[in-house]
Amino acid sequence: MIEDENIFDLPNDNLLAIQNYFGTTRRESFILAVIFVMSFDESKISISSLTEFFPNNTTNILLFRKELESLTGKGIFRKTGENKNEELFGVKYSVKQSIIIDILDGKPFNVTGDTEPDIYSLLERISKVIDENGDSCGETEIVCSYILTILEINRNIPFINAVMELNLKIDYTAIYLYVIWASLDRNLDAEANILLYSLYNQSSTRIRVMQSIRDGSNDLISRGLLEISENDFLSDLSLKVTELTINMAKEFGIKLKSKAKSARYTIKPESVKEKHLIFNENEMQQLSTLKNLLKEDCFENTQKRLSNRNLPEGITAILYGGPGTGKTESVLQIARETNREIMKVDISQTKSMWFGESEKVVKKIFSEYKLFVTESERTPLLFINEADALISKRHEASSSNTRNTENSIQNILLEELENFNGILLATTNLIGNLDRAFDRRFLFKIRFPEPNVDIRAKIWKVKNPNLTDLECCRLAKDFDFSGGQIDNIIKKMAIEEAIYGKEFSIENIIELCNSETFVRIKSINKIGFLKYR
Repeated sequence: MIEDENIFDLPNDNLLAIQNYFGTTRRESFILAVIFVMSFDESKISISSLTEFFPNNTTNILLFRKELESLTGKGIFRKTGENKNEELFGVKYSVKQSIIIDILDGKPFNVTGDTEPDIYSLLERISKVIDENGDSCGETEIVCSYILTILEINRNIPFINAVMELNLKIDYTAIYLYVIWASLDRNLDAEANILLYSLYNQSSTRIRVMQSIRDGSNDLISRGLLEISENDFLSDLSLKVTELTINMAKEFGIKLKSKAKSARYTIKPESVKEKHLIFNENEMQQLSTLKNLLKEDCFENTQKRLSNRNLPEGITAILYGGPGTGKTESVLQIARETNREIMKVDISQTKSMWFGESEKVVKKIFSEYKLFVTESERTPLLFINEADALISKRHEASSSNTRNTENSIQNILLEELENFNGILLATTNLIGNLDRAFDRRFLFKIRFPEPNVDIRAKIWKVKNPNLTDLECCRLAKDFDFSGGQIDNIIKKMAIEEAIYGKEFSIENIIELCNSETFVRIKSINKIGFLKYR
């Protein structure tokens, strides 16, 4: 350990003056003085630059890393160039310009800047401090000290004063205020794992706090200030405000909702319009079996039988086939007929969020579904639409972050499906790319082939009863359309009938069909609405 006397070149009275002005320790005062002087030559000081002031080797300056982080936390230094993947020696420090100006103007130092105008600004500020600490892997002690200073200078806000009088540990106070802000800002519960990761830089501390929350011994839980939104995964445990906190906040004019809403996207069965779907005999039989199984009496009886045989109680099915073959609509109609709500997940729309947060996204899907189950009278459907990205063949181990991320996603999904106890329906267009590990995870595998001529003729008749049987057969033979493509034609007909006020002839329908295929024949030169003469 290097003794302070070996490296402090400044006279003690100068160090004392800095200590008194900034309220810093002797070591902090020394490193502050060094960087302050260097700032007149360089705007930003790197660790490498600082080594010139320390004899022997870089170990000396590294012993001051805690002081560098503390001065940053106190708002004296500005730190740039750091992220989770960057080396320590790429970080640069500089004295904030406002600090230099205050010194030159002879103004007193204010460690946290101005007080916040109201409770909402303060809560947002605390939340951002915690989030930013997680992004930069900051020290717990430093960020908690900084938060305490912010709270002390804002004790004039009545609610903050009341919170401080609870005499919680400062890290618990930070957690408490973070959860309150999550409820106010987004009306959502706060995911404990993400919150604790941002606040605690040591894994052992993070795990101890998580365990204390889980077993109820944590002051925030035991005193009734926060409660758990229990999911089946330790990492997915969420925290929300209690009635005690809601009433306490209400006394100070802060309105918290008693139950945070979920971020899930759900579909009510009564909102699904009835549709007559036409498939071949094999499809109809498989869909009928699945639908009957999901009727409440049969479903409950099946789960009991599976449980008695020590088998997973969940029902999983994958619907596969080309676009427009009726997979998604079949799921909706099953939900309508069995009176079950749907929690819909569209992987193609969330894929951009994956990288860097992939595991959390997938785990959140299942933890959110399990919470949804507890809130529902009947077990709802978990509907994963366009699941290709989740269940495609895994890649060989490589240095590619993208491939490793996708493999990690699939491993989590396989683990979730292994002991799944709900109802999961997934759709995919690319069954040929299905990873073999998913074969046994799906109890039902229902193929949706392209409709043959007879089925297409029936679809045309259902969609447009005004067509004769002969016309339906002609359209079915001439155009190898899926049910979705036929729907497009019917929609265009309705639009053009509304615009031009005329009924369609078979020739008009054929012309629309030609435009639907993207294949142009010589007589068709224009794309758009048809003009009738």
